[in-house]
Amino acid sequence: MNTPTLETDRLILRRFTEDDLPAIHAIFGDAEVNRFLPWFPVTTPEEARAFYENRFAERYRQGESCAWAVCLKADNVPIGYVCVSTEDSHDLGYGLRRAWWGQGIITEAARAVIAHLRREGIPWVTATHDVHNPRSGRVMRRLGMRYCYTYLEQWQPKDIPVHFRLYQLNLDGNEDRVLPQVPGHVPRTLCGGGAVTPAGEKASVRMHAAHGRFFAAPAYALRARAAGESFAFSRASTTAGTTIRWITAPTSVPTK
Repeated sequence: MNTPTLETDRLILRRFTEDDLPAIHAIFGDAEVNRFLPWFPVTTPEEARAFYENRFAERYRQGESCAWAVCLKADNVPIGYVCVSTEDSHDLGYGLRRAWWGQGIITEAARAVIAHLRREGIPWVTATHDVHNPRSGRVMRRLGMRYCYTYLEQWQPKDIPVHFRLYQLNLDGNEDRVLPQVPGHVPRTLCGGGAVTPAGEKASVRMHAAHGRFFAAPAYALRARAAGESFAFSRASTTAGTTIRWITAPTSVPTK
């Protein structure tokens, strides 16, 4: 799977190309658009080119990328993007230029991508949004994704604390499944609001990088919706990957 062209009623979803550098600059250079994205805005044509090479071109060359430019059929010029991580998380990410907000474009594009993933046999997708960006959460719900829990992360490379809400959508009909279990850890399903780990318990779990950030899986959630508590993660990089340890936190954070 390497970003095949997809079409909807209004849109063409295709790979970014070098000809799209002005559009990439416009999408990823807008500070308001990038407020809730993991990258700093690009500020020069040179930065736009480097962003294209690192985030798109190199991954296309590697042959395993899910990174679509979202284009209107009228002119085939990118106005946004939809990406899916090739890690086990299958993390869905998206962005759109402000001039086209509020028209259902990203929802339409993401539905086409999710339909493609289902045809490819991908069993689930996840997505996260900053609690201060409820607009993105509404997109996730329109896509049929279910809220799982809220967590705190020191977001990189911006190095700021962010409370994220995580959503998940199972694509193969197995509504009881959560992300893969870690050997030696007994997760409990949180999607739908079930009880989770006992108070005071601690556990270490491996996580996957997606769009430059780390996030937690529903299988490893803390006490959240059922107990009405929020939680935070601390993490430490190792040669084998990144381990994050969770701890309960008494702070009051919206969880749905």
